[in-house]
Amino acid sequence: RQDYTSKDGTRAGAMTLGGVDPRLHNVSPMVFAKNTHMSGFFGVHLRAVYLREGGGLSAQTTLDDMSSRMHRLEVSEQQLNSGKVIVDSGTTDTYMTSRIASAFKTTWKQITGKDYSHSGMKLTPEELESLPTIIIVIQGYDGSD
Repeated sequence: RQDYTSKDGTRAGAMTLGGVDPRLHNVSPMVFAKNTHMSGFFGVHLRAVYLREGGGLSAQTTLDDMSSRMHRLEVSEQQLNSGKVIVDSGTTDTYMTSRIASAFKTTWKQITGKDYSHSGMKLTPEELESLPTIIIVIQGYDGSD
């Protein structure tokens, strides 16, 4: 984990759903997401969304990633947070507001050379690992409400 945060958030993080990963507890201090809803689902505020070229098996980023491989979607925080943004550990789906679809599809095509599609496809393990990694920056909890 990096020693500082910036207005764009941290460079790496992990979210575990349905269990605990003890490997993640060897760092300090731990960063928490701020719950933006008073009741019901755990709501979060998105700061930014990036697509990282080259894929890989980890969401961890490096300084080199930030300067050369990360492509920030050209959308405002207001657009990212249109509607309610929740974290639901009971599903494997991720839904984003349709207001960022154009920016997402444009950036996807710039990186992959292919149109983004919801249709099924056959990929080799190498092709799968080379797809862009989606990095979602969530507002952290600073200890105040």
